[in-house]
Amino acid sequence: MRDRVLLAALTLVVTAWPLQVRAQDTTRIPTGVELIGRYNVSKRPLVVVRPVAATTPQAGQLVTDILQRDLQYSDRFEMGAVPERLASGPIDYRAWNSLNVWYLVAAALSPAAQGGFQLRAELHDVVYGNVKATVVQNLPAVDA
Repeated sequence: MRDRVLLAALTLVVTAWPLQVRAQDTTRIPTGVELIGRYNVSKRPLVVVRPVAATTPQAGQLVTDILQRDLQYSDRFEMGAVPERLASGPIDYRAWNSLNVWYLVAAALSPAAQGGFQLRAELHDVVYGNVKATVVQNLPAVDA
């Protein structure tokens, strides 16, 4: 009887031993695995929206406000103010660049043939001194 108990205990130890050996060791970090967290703080580009040139000042101001608000709410840009001397006229890339402006939005609003307005907006890359994109869009009348 004693031999049977000893044999059963020995069998239990031998069968349980591999389970103990295969248990995960949580005290050591496995080699070859590395987790790195990086947080890159980059400066948001400075964007300026010039007042929209329009035959109707109310419509021009409304479109200017919409463009500025949408860019501000996007949280991707730092919005800048337009100096009075650069508010109209030809685009002077050198003057805008001296103000650290990256992008400039210049737009014009004109009456459309079928009523309403036609908006022509240009995105200027001030750093490289060229027009990145031009968009022409038909808009309904202000009171519509």
